[in-house]
Amino acid sequence: KMLSRRKGRCFWILPGELHLYRRAPPKDMPRPRWIWDLSTGRDGGVSRDEEKAVEYFRKAAGKNLPEAFYLLGRAYEEGRGVPKDGKLSLEWYLRGAEGGDPRAQSSLGVYYFYGRNVGGNRMEAERWFRKAADQGDGEAKKFLQSYY
Repeated sequence: KMLSRRKGRCFWILPGELHLYRRAPPKDMPRPRWIWDLSTGRDGGVSRDEEKAVEYFRKAAGKNLPEAFYLLGRAYEEGRGVPKDGKLSLEWYLRGAEGGDPRAQSSLGVYYFYGRNVGGNRMEAERWFRKAADQGDGEAKKFLQSYY
């Protein structure tokens, strides 16, 4: 069953399977949020199930998609579908950031800035914020304007 015909990376969910196809996300919604929405049932009439969403994120991470790494980091940070775990959150954010996902880069910047599960390192935080801001991440731009 296809969940959305909108242009963007699209989850196709079949019994026990997840397929991703490359398309562009809607202009008014950041891609990671859009993927989270699709996999938690906010689009396409599928019932919301955060544990199932995390299962899909893991499958997408198995395809080495940086936005899936970001989404797993966020799930662990917020305790959505999995127990809260700052160390696992940091690990997934790092994988996503290294893969080029701007939301993961910005989140990693926050971790370094505040010393969450890593030693506080403002220079490392700035490096990640700049990478994210260079890709248009608004949160990273705000952080850089406020603190650097």
